[in-house]
Amino acid sequence: MLIRKKSDIRPSEITSPEHYAQRRTILKAAAALGIGAIASGPAAALVRPAGKGTPIPDIVDKKYGRGLKLTSYDDVTSYNNFYEFGTDKSDPAKYAHTLKTRPWSIVVDGECEAPGEIGIEDVLGGFAQEERIYR
Repeated sequence: MLIRKKSDIRPSEITSPEHYAQRRTILKAAAALGIGAIASGPAAALVRPAGKGTPIPDIVDKKYGRGLKLTSYDDVTSYNNFYEFGTDKSDPAKYAHTLKTRPWSIVVDGECEAPGEIGIEDVLGGFAQEERIYR
């Protein structure tokens, strides 16, 4: 049996009448957001990038991405979200040439069984490189 105390808060004191009256508006907005999210999937599939890319030599051709039109080379090499070079969208295109990718090494240290330094060539040499196109 539920015994209420005088100190219990009434439901009408928790939610203001103005907010309670807007509950249907909130539900309609949530439903519209859900329908918009579901409908945007097929619409996004219709977008096609323009241009033709440059083939990468010595790459194993796999089935991944076959038949897709490639994004233009200028777009691929100039617009991205890598903050290592700066916070502006064009910063990576401006500053990427300063990154030295060779020689690189990976250092394994701390509490581990086999600490040491591994060259990037040793890491990459164990795997065949293949081209994959992600959308």
